[in-house]
Amino acid sequence: MGRPPIGGRSYLVPAQLSELELMCGAIRAGVPNEKIFRQILVDNASPETSKLLFKQHMAKYGPVDIPGCAREAAYRLCSIE
Repeated sequence: MGRPPIGGRSYLVPAQLSELELMCGAIRAGVPNEKIFRQILVDNASPETSKLLFKQHMAKYGPVDIPGCAREAAYRLCSIE
């Protein structure tokens, strides 16, 4: 089952689809998803580094490249380029 969460408690990290796309971009760039979630737990354990939104955590990984298939789908659905 893997390692228990930091502090022995379970956490819910709500995320919007756009925020999950940011996480996928970080994973495509080589950041392991375990590292992303462990860092979120570490950051949220302290008031000085805690963040309210998932995308605030993802900002540290920089901009992400949107895959062509997602770009094409956005254009077909919403005429967004």
